[in-house]
Amino acid sequence: MNEKELLELIVKKIDNIENKVDKLESKVDNLESKVDRLEQDNKIIKQELKKLENRLDNLENRLDNLENRFDNLENRFEELETEVKQNTYMLETTVKQCIQLLGEGYQANFEKIDRLNLDSMNSKITQLELLYKFHTGEIDRLKAKIG
Repeated sequence: MNEKELLELIVKKIDNIENKVDKLESKVDNLESKVDRLEQDNKIIKQELKKLENRLDNLENRLDNLENRFDNLENRFEELETEVKQNTYMLETTVKQCIQLLGEGYQANFEKIDRLNLDSMNSKITQLELLYKFHTGEIDRLKAKIG
């Protein structure tokens, strides 16, 4: 092999290596581009995940608050129910005692004398019934929200 042939062979090898380097550079550039897109996508996914975590925390807090409100309303409901029962019993007992004390002949006078007391008790019972209905509705509404 002479120098000219050797030189041509070296030039061919250099050209071949340059082609390989060019192809590899292109592949590296393409891969870098893909990595950049993946990093950007990952950043967006992390941001969305953070938003979802915040929403979940917010929903959990709201659920806790609703459960607490529900428990409070349920307790108030039970208290009102007990109070209504007690007042109803007291009213029935008072009316029975008054009727017994006055006797049947004094029924007309009883109605005149005790009308104010009965009206007062009826008003209180009506108020308690309204509160009872309101709180019952609130409890039902909260139960529906909670599931």
